[in-house]
Amino acid sequence: MMKKSVSLIVNGASVAASREHLEWTLVRYLREVLGLTGARQSCDGQDTCGACTVIVDGWAKKSCRLVMSEMDGSEVETIESLQVEDGQMPHPLIRTVIQDGIYQCGYCAPASILSARAVLDRNPNPSDKEIEKAISPIICRCAGLNGMDESVRRAAAVLRGKLETGWKPADTANEHIVLEKLTGKLKYTNDISFPGMLYGRALRSPLLYARVLKVDVSEAEKMPGVIRVLTSKDVP
Repeated sequence: MMKKSVSLIVNGASVAASREHLEWTLVRYLREVLGLTGARQSCDGQDTCGACTVIVDGWAKKSCRLVMSEMDGSEVETIESLQVEDGQMPHPLIRTVIQDGIYQCGYCAPASILSARAVLDRNPNPSDKEIEKAISPIICRCAGLNGMDESVRRAAAVLRGKLETGWKPADTANEHIVLEKLTGKLKYTNDISFPGMLYGRALRSPLLYARVLKVDVSEAEKMPGVIRVLTSKDVP
């Protein structure tokens, strides 16, 4: 029998997911119900990019492969849990990746930061192999996470009390845009939503070379959920 709901903890708060959401993936629930868009929906559930990675019960996991019906009793942490306000000190890993200039667009940042943080939470003195294993599944589109292994090692030393980053409260204010980008506060186009929003999709020809003689959209317009079909006639 299908459960009526499941209960879990997300960023320290109790959440009850109703029956209508139990077949959803965790990433969809986080993004569309809780508004936690730091978990990216990138490869559409193909388990290839790692951009949807969050921490579940202390371990980094891809949330596109987790179904809500299986999340009962789980504790989930998303990148939003690391957001800071002016005057606060960011997590040591946030400080070191900013100081080392690891990210450009920052799209993969939440996933790679959480993957590394999960390791640091379990072991503040990880081996090079553990660090590599943590961040290598995350695909970076800009800089390839080049040098992040050193950032993780520095953050580990900070956590062990062996190193100071030199970060000051004023740095939090000065780096507010980067901090927002790395911790899911800054919205990318795919993160924006509003009531009554429609979704559009391009339908392309399966033929590599052909002469289009006619486009008949009458059947498509009758399909449930279709509001309108746009063709070249609508783009003068």
